[in-house]
Amino acid sequence: MTHKRQSVVVGVDGSQRSIPVLEWAAQHARRTGAEVRVVTAWQFPEVVGYHPPRLEADLSAVVEKIVGELVDMTLRDVPHEVVIQEGGAARLLLHEAGNSDLLVVGIRGRQHDRDHDEVRRLGSVTHSVLVAAPCPVVVVPVDEAAPR
Repeated sequence: MTHKRQSVVVGVDGSQRSIPVLEWAAQHARRTGAEVRVVTAWQFPEVVGYHPPRLEADLSAVVEKIVGELVDMTLRDVPHEVVIQEGGAARLLLHEAGNSDLLVVGIRGRQHDRDHDEVRRLGSVTHSVLVAAPCPVVVVPVDEAAPR
């Protein structure tokens, strides 16, 4: 009988606010022996009537560098892989979580606690994955005072 290692998908946006989310996933992986898949989606902002020149290679390299630095700070002793793709974050997270045991995402802290609109309080990506996730989801609060 082969023992399948637990798989944890963690969604990060590349900001410093991703650090607590990555740290939570790293601690969980250390306790359970899980491997972590760090997932980041990026896309060009859409501006009606304006189509900027495509700089995909440059932007993709910048995103990889930023996410790589965050991963190096938090997951250096944890088995992990990094998935970075252009597209919508919720769709990519849900796809990657399809064969995983746990999905970890962040949420802003205190300011949004007072908001009664669930989507605004959670954020659209977090709300989307909570509604449609194929596995359990952990939502890690992120302090509003954390640098962006």
